[in-house]
Amino acid sequence: MREKEALNSEEAAHLLGFKPGTIRALARRGTIPAIQKGDAWQFSRSELIAWLREQKDQGEKLEQNLTGAAAFLQRTKEDDQFRQRLEACKTDEERMNFVQEEGFFFTLNELEESIKAELAEAEAGLQKPRITRKAQRYQVYLAVSELNGENVTDTVILDISAWGAKLGSLIPVKSHGAIEITFTPPGESHQVRLTGEVVWTKPVPTKEKFHSGIEFFEPIDQLHRKGEI
Repeated sequence: MREKEALNSEEAAHLLGFKPGTIRALARRGTIPAIQKGDAWQFSRSELIAWLREQKDQGEKLEQNLTGAAAFLQRTKEDDQFRQRLEACKTDEERMNFVQEEGFFFTLNELEESIKAELAEAEAGLQKPRITRKAQRYQVYLAVSELNGENVTDTVILDISAWGAKLGSLIPVKSHGAIEITFTPPGESHQVRLTGEVVWTKPVPTKEKFHSGIEFFEPIDQLHRKGEI
């Protein structure tokens, strides 16, 4: 690549009219011509112009090469550095800005549906670890709105009983630590907050997902009698 026409990610993004993160994501996928040098990408101006002309000649749009929720989840499985940067985001807004900078475009509902599909697929082939409970377990799919006081969109309750619950999440929950979860029961408008201890956390086989078992500090029926939920 001749130096005078060599472009970095920011220059290539300006040429094509997209964000630098989008350009890097397309380069990683091999969608656009690029050369990786260490952690950086280098582009040829003439090759990008030729590629863009080819897309237009075929009646295609660059947006069709952008990735959605399913591809985002796949990236979290394959790229440790990407996952670490994602985990460092403190709010949902910061997290969504980060993934868009990386070239992923989807709504939170689309992400929730993709997580639900992958968890269901994993459940089909997973031998479920069991917590000894003192009450009937109920299979549910309840979105957790807060985890240890922080807003989350990637964690769900997979089953629940009076004494404990099983969580599914993109990020592992630390074992043998206290945990507080907030969710809205089906058919209700109020939120319920439960506290307990994480007694185990295991990765889902072949998936970069995690399941965790929780034992509540107090059973749900006792909390209900005390008027705390």
